[in-house]
Amino acid sequence: MTVPTPLAIQLQRSYVYEVAFSNLLMRLHGYSVLLASEFNKSGAPMLRGFADSLILPDVLAFHFNAHKAAWFDVKLRRRADLYRKGGYLVTGFPLREFEDYERVKALTGFPVWIVFAHEEENSVCTAEIDELGTTLYSHTHAANTMDRGGTIFFRFEQLRYRFTLDYLKGFSDAT
Repeated sequence: MTVPTPLAIQLQRSYVYEVAFSNLLMRLHGYSVLLASEFNKSGAPMLRGFADSLILPDVLAFHFNAHKAAWFDVKLRRRADLYRKGGYLVTGFPLREFEDYERVKALTGFPVWIVFAHEEENSVCTAEIDELGTTLYSHTHAANTMDRGGTIFFRFEQLRYRFTLDYLKGFSDAT
């Protein structure tokens, strides 16, 4: 019997919310979705090119009636953290993912939305990647202590609050 690693457990927990968010997009907003994670069960989905590979956001959503598409990446977090130097709450993710998402947006022409699902705050908040890189940016932790390649942080309280995490759970196939 194989004991799941902490990363495997986190990936499974995150996948539940990716599916729930995809279901919400389909049921409430009329989108058709492609779960990029379905193409790589062992890690982040990748867009491979001749010279390099880019990490893809979790979901590519198409709204055929409105003729639009967008990427969404769901980030499950236990809580927002206090940034002591600034005296405000922050949330973040690996800097290399942020940089790849900027390139994915430039290559595909589709907006990239980050969906922050926070358990302790019982909240789901969003921001588009360009907004994260400008008005919501807090700071970058360049060392590899949190994430390989550094971590980028954003002002949690300035993200767009959408709904409770409990509400999102209602769209999960697993609950």
